[in-house]
Amino acid sequence: MEQYAAGIVLYNPDIKRLKENLDAVCKQVKWVYCYNNGLRNDSEVGTLLNTYDNIQLIGTGTNDGIATALNELVKKAEKEGIEWILTLDQDSVVCDGMVEALAALKDEKDVAIICPVIEDVRRKNEKPAIAINTIDDVDFCITSGSFMNVQKTLEIGGFDEWLFIGLVDNEICYRVKLNDYRIVRNNAVILNHELGNLTPSRFEKVYLKFGNLLHNETIKKLSYKRAVSPMRLYYATRNMVYLKKRYMNYMSKSMWNKMLIKNSLSSIVRGGVRFDVLKAICAGIIDGTSVKVEPYCVQKRGQ
Repeated sequence: MEQYAAGIVLYNPDIKRLKENLDAVCKQVKWVYCYNNGLRNDSEVGTLLNTYDNIQLIGTGTNDGIATALNELVKKAEKEGIEWILTLDQDSVVCDGMVEALAALKDEKDVAIICPVIEDVRRKNEKPAIAINTIDDVDFCITSGSFMNVQKTLEIGGFDEWLFIGLVDNEICYRVKLNDYRIVRNNAVILNHELGNLTPSRFEKVYLKFGNLLHNETIKKLSYKRAVSPMRLYYATRNMVYLKKRYMNYMSKSMWNKMLIKNSLSSIVRGGVRFDVLKAICAGIIDGTSVKVEPYCVQKRGQ
């Protein structure tokens, strides 16, 4: 029987939600590695973790950024001979049999990441998209719920630690695809996950009704508003500018510029024309522009 691990990055989690997460995943893997990424409620978390017999707590106790934390989880898995690791956010809850269902696809050719369908528990009135196929190749998945091949992840360089937070999952997915590996989604598996700080929009029911009627995801997304964090907006903007230079050999500057403009305008619409929002965008552009970046170059396997 093959052995798998799960890795969870901890940063001041809700204890009740974390317990729900651990109860669900501990029975599906050999080890659960929890990374202390600057816990302030470490006493409460420690008491909870001690009630399980297959949890290992690692990390410096400082906020090293999500990318560094994820890399340490992957390295821990490699050190202990684990070939596949399920990365999870602290507020995600796996379904019964999720690891087994994802692992069933691990022998697919050139697969580096296997992911589930993501469902936000706060959007129960929104009908999930109907999957035509049981299995799909996709270009992107969030890190939470990603069943990752340890060796392939390390082979392509792991997560980009300069990013700290923001676009960490976008970047590694892009690099996975550039290296001719696959990201496969099992449409029969659903991960219970909270996608950011959401509040219902004024016309929530109207958007949901017409979005479901027309099978239009864009319309359905108008049913909620996502709170804008100036700090996260700064990193997202900075990192987008950085990635434009990092992958200049593979994606046109105009494409990255369109993404940057779209992200900035979307944040302004959601957050309003606020000084802190505009300041975060400007600071991100300045810092992303000033950093020196070596353009990424795909290395042929075996070199």
